[in-house]
Amino acid sequence: MERQEHKIKELNAIKAEYRQELDEAERQLKKGEIDKAQYQRVKGRTEEHIERLNEKIREAREKLSEMKR
Repeated sequence: MERQEHKIKELNAIKAEYRQELDEAERQLKKGEIDKAQYQRVKGRTEEHIERLNEKIREAREKLSEMKR
């Protein structure tokens, strides 16, 4: 059970890093350091990673809830 909790925390930390990357790209776009196409590439890639992580987090939470029963 502790292992699942640790896994969820780890995955959430990785997801936070991807969100920071996306926020940084948005700031760069607003400052004019990158163009819209570059931002869209970063956004697409980052959102894809986040979706995969969300699925893994959901699965880990389901396993954790099964263990608690």
